[in-house]
Amino acid sequence: MKTRIALAAAVAVASLGSAALAQDRIRAQDPNTIQAFLFEEGYPAQTMTDQYGDPLIRFRKEDQVYVVTFWDCTENANCGSVRLMTYFVVDDTVGVDFANQLNVNNRYVTAMIDSDGDLQVFRDESTGDVGLSRDEFRFLVQALIDVADDAQAKMAQ
Repeated sequence: MKTRIALAAAVAVASLGSAALAQDRIRAQDPNTIQAFLFEEGYPAQTMTDQYGDPLIRFRKEDQVYVVTFWDCTENANCGSVRLMTYFVVDDTVGVDFANQLNVNNRYVTAMIDSDGDLQVFRDESTGDVGLSRDEFRFLVQALIDVADDAQAKMAQ
């Protein structure tokens, strides 16, 4: 009898540990984990839907707007990956060469000139079924912000 009670207690503790671990993970399947993380990090964030009905989160760092789009979704939910991005409306002095230099200097983020001639900076990441740790997601967000800050500083010169 004592063995069964001890085993049941161990299973209950393991279950609580798994639930706590799951709450600490950032998952595309649960956009609320991303919005909550952004708020906790001090970034005002708003959840909405994109033109396809998939989740979309906008957040700010100072005056710069960032967007989290959700990819690999099933019926506008249970998404498998995210794209964090920002953009700059630029003039003709910022072009492909500028974007290419950002790409050469930054391993984790991609820069491109979009069809409107604006500079887009983004990072794609699969969160998988398990999700990302808070530190992993913090790295993702910070890598994008660092490149955006760098691009903004270089464009201001």
